[in-house]
Amino acid sequence: MSVSKYSLKQFVSFAVLGAMYASPVSAVSLNRDINNHEPIVFQQDVSEVQSKAWLIKQLTYAQLLHRPDITQTTLKRLFAIDPENAEGLSFQAQYLAK
Repeated sequence: MSVSKYSLKQFVSFAVLGAMYASPVSAVSLNRDINNHEPIVFQQDVSEVQSKAWLIKQLTYAQLLHRPDITQTTLKRLFAIDPENAEGLSFQAQYLAK
């Protein structure tokens, strides 16, 4: 068969397929590269994070922005950590009063 029987579009698609299958990256080399990476090391100790204080601050901002959706989700997060939080109960009372 001569090359003249094939259109340029068919020839280009054959060339692209050939380049894809001839590439040095294979599933074996990808798995090997993935398994050789070091585990992620955090720069900060998360045990010192003041999550309750941060959530209370977020509740304050949510009220200032008049965002009841943010208030509701933040209250859920706060009560998941500390169900008897006095400031959270105060924000919840203000939220429910509206």
